[in-house]
Amino acid sequence: MFFFIPWVIVVFLRAYGPISHEEISLYLVVFIGLSILLPYLSYIIGFFLVRSESAISQLPEKSNFIGENNSNIDRVAKFLLVLAFIFPVVALFDFLFLKGASLGGIVAQREAEHMSGPRNSLSGALITLLSAISPIFYVFIMENYELARKKKIIYSLIAFVGICCLFLSGGRNGFFISILFIFFYSKVFFANRAESKVKSSLLSKFILYSALLYFFFFSLNIFIERFSIQGFEVGYMLEYLEREYSVKVSKPEGLTGFLLEIYSVLIYLIFYVTHSFTYLNQYFAIDYEPFLSGGYNFPLLARVFDILFGFDIYSSGRSALLIEGVYLTLPGSLYVDFGFIGSILFLCVCSFYFGFMARNVKKLYFYERFLFCYLLVAFTFSPIYGVFGTANGFSFLIIMSLVFLVSTRFKLSR
Repeated sequence: MFFFIPWVIVVFLRAYGPISHEEISLYLVVFIGLSILLPYLSYIIGFFLVRSESAISQLPEKSNFIGENNSNIDRVAKFLLVLAFIFPVVALFDFLFLKGASLGGIVAQREAEHMSGPRNSLSGALITLLSAISPIFYVFIMENYELARKKKIIYSLIAFVGICCLFLSGGRNGFFISILFIFFYSKVFFANRAESKVKSSLLSKFILYSALLYFFFFSLNIFIERFSIQGFEVGYMLEYLEREYSVKVSKPEGLTGFLLEIYSVLIYLIFYVTHSFTYLNQYFAIDYEPFLSGGYNFPLLARVFDILFGFDIYSSGRSALLIEGVYLTLPGSLYVDFGFIGSILFLCVCSFYFGFMARNVKKLYFYERFLFCYLLVAFTFSPIYGVFGTANGFSFLIIMSLVFLVSTRFKLSR
């Protein structure tokens, strides 16, 4: 149902919510429908491909996360610990000293960078590459049942600081991608609490939920801060949205002051969730397929190829976009990279392997568990944006690849 529920929610908000959007083309409706239905069928095929234990035994050997191959686990743990420590140190140093910003001016710093453009610094590149390490490190240590309690607390604090540092960019997507990744991992792999020994006290739960609630409201407040920094009054938010984005907002009469602020933030949140269809529709209205060859979803890879082989994938790709810096849904982001057919094929391959992992979820290596939850996150946010090229989405792929290289054993039989 995860293939359909996010889309149903977003479509319902767009069709019956307080914001009236422009109509989308039938061509786009067909594309979205096929981008949901065909990957779902691929998931079903992947899920039922392996039915018996005898067939599973022919796969590469799977070891329990803890209890087998402890030297391998220790090697990965040390590797992740080093990266998890480096990320917040570099992120804070870059923000406080290299940028000269303050923790109270996070949003203002983001707006200033939008005006000045990217710095293309080494520290910025390192932060981008490591921005997914904290949630991966957190779930790894929480499942390491043999880790001493004091170490687990210290490591959890390191991961927590790293996740908080995701806000230093002035955005919220990295935080929510990370939290949803941790949520899915805990629900799928920590489901049996008595067996897994992953327990939480009432105090730890209170601290956790309080922190999540704080960061949720902090994320909502970003809407107001960005608007205020641009020199506008908060009461003008709804009119600005109508004028700049050609939408019509339903506004109850008599709203003033704090109630108007709350309603405005709610409207901006709904627009944030539902506007991707509008920008994607522009490509289908003129039957335009940019074919950016992965430069949109994997910009860092595009830059590497440009440097190594003298290509111009990144710059030419950005100039080929109708509008840069907007969300296009997951199918839409793949559409601008690989076209109508290529994007659906990409989704089908991902869904097929996801179904295969879902069938064998108890037999996955830990790096496969990371990938499984990562795809869950990607499918959840698919009606809004493509996770692969958003916030720390690409960093997840980098970290998972590094974990694979550090931990894998190429052994086909016992």
